[in-house]
Amino acid sequence: MNKEINRRIVFSMLSKCRCLFNKLNTDSIRKVYLVKAFLSIFLMKNILMNIVVFIIKKVGRKVLKE
Repeated sequence: MNKEINRRIVFSMLSKCRCLFNKLNTDSIRKVYLVKAFLSIFLMKNILMNIVVFIIKKVGRKVLKE
């Protein structure tokens, strides 16, 4: 049950990330891969997803401002 909920959260997070990153220019593609790799490591270890979401939002805002 808990794993299923986690999967749904992950998928919604990734879809939001994709929408955000699609708006960015191609120079940011490397950053996208870094974030995805970072995400997968955190999720594999199942460490606090709220922190991951917070980091993604912060990084996304910084990248969009640049």
